[in-house]
This record gives sequence, C-alpha cells and structure tokens, in this order.
Amino acid sequence: MLSVVALLILLPSFGLLLPVSLPFSIAGWVTGNIGRRQVTQGYTKVGDGIAHAGVVLGIVGVVLALVAAVVWGILFSAGLDLEEFRRNLEQRSR
Repeated sequence: MLSVVALLILLPSFGLLLPVSLPFSIAGWVTGNIGRRQVTQGYTKVGDGIAHAGVVLGIVGVVLALVAAVVWGILFSAGLDLEEFRRNLEQRSR
C-alpha cells in the first residue's frame, strides 16, 4: 500500500514531490521484504503476492524518484523557470 501511495504522489506531480514519495517507496520496499520473510519463515501462509507487489512497486518508485531527481536537476541547472513551464503547459492544454 505504501508503494502505491508513493506512485500516486510521484506520477501526477511529474516527480516534483519526490521528497515526499521517496520515503513511501522505501517503506513499501522494506515492509514488502518483511512480509515476504514472514511468509517464508512460516509465520503466516497468506500475503506473499501482496508483499511481492509491495517490493516491486517500492523498487519502481525509488527508481522513478531517482530518475526524476536527475531530470529535474538537469532542467533546473539549465535555467528552467517553473512559472514559464506552467504557462506553457496551460497554453498547450487549450
């Protein structure tokens, strides 16, 4: 669930909210691993599929957040103005 929340934060924001989504992705990855370990050790018999999905989505969220950080870093160092970017997006949507 944490990994899904992370992706729901990261994707609509075009990666700008990565400081918020990255901890959720990491937490989803970690708790997914804990859940898979509990199934493997026999503490529970259900939930391995959901735990595996949490691990996979957590990894995807971390990778996407890191890619977004690199891309936004390059754009900002190249002189991107967010206000101008917003105006351009609004003009294209009309």
